[in-house]
This record gives sequence, structure tokens and C-alpha cells, in this order.
Amino acid sequence: MTNQKLQAWKNVIDKMPELLQTLNLDNFRTPDNQGDLPRKGCYVLYENGKPIYVGRSKNLPSRIDQHVSNTKSATFAYLLAKKCLTDLDIEPMRIPGKPSSRITNADVKNYPNTLSEARERVSKMQFRIVKVNDDYEQYSFELYAALELGTTLEQGGYNSFETS
Repeated sequence: MTNQKLQAWKNVIDKMPELLQTLNLDNFRTPDNQGDLPRKGCYVLYENGKPIYVGRSKNLPSRIDQHVSNTKSATFAYLLAKKCLTDLDIEPMRIPGKPSSRITNADVKNYPNTLSEARERVSKMQFRIVKVNDDYEQYSFELYAALELGTTLEQGGYNSFETS
């Protein structure tokens, strides 16, 4: 790696603690009181004051709405429901051509209630955001914040960084 590339990477890494501090200074927001959201950035979902998930987006208003809405696009609710089913040793059916995060599984007896309960949980969550325009900084901060805030699966949160 060239010195120029190393310096560019160092510049990104050096910004991480400051971004985390800015995030932690953001007032808690709720689905009903989101305040002004920047276009691009990172967010943290909190349950009972505890961070449980870090995400990033090029369109924060839309992404937050996807998480907190009570529609089919309630993406974080699907993740909660999936984990709940996994904890109950119920394997969600995989539907070819559908993302694995979408567990529209009529064969799982508990699923409809599990998803409703997950949507209700998310509707009560708070979140914080930090504006991050640079894509490299967004990706880096998502990982950095997840590790620092303890939101990885290994730390009891919901960030897996697994790709399909």
C-alpha cells in the first residue's frame, strides 16, 4: 500500500471517534418525533436506552421510515422476528428469489404474532443519527460504531455484517 493510500485510510480512521461523539450528542429521536434528518449518514437504534443496531444510508429519512413503519418494508422488524424464531429453534422457510431477511413464512405457526410483536417493539425504539456524506467514512463508521457500542451479534446486538 502506498503512503498516499495509507494516509487516506488514516484520515478516515482518525474521524471515527469524533463521529461517535457527535452521534452520542444527538438527542434521542422517536418514530413520531424524528426531527430534521440529513440525507446521508449513520443511525443507531436503541431499545430501553441501549444501542442494539447501527445502520447507514444514502437516504436517511427513507431508511428510518422503512425501519419504523408498520408496513411490509419494516426491515428491522423482520430482523427481530427472524432472530426470535431462530431463538425458538424455528427455521424460517427460504423462498427462492426473495431476500433471506424477508420471512413471509405461512408455515411457521408463530410467525404472524412474532412479526407483529417485533413491529410493536420497533415503534417504541429511539434512534440517533450522525451526518456522514463520504461513502468510505459511512462504511467505516458503521463498523466502528457497531463495535464500540456493542451492537454486533457477538456482543448481543443485531449487526452481523453477513452478506448473502
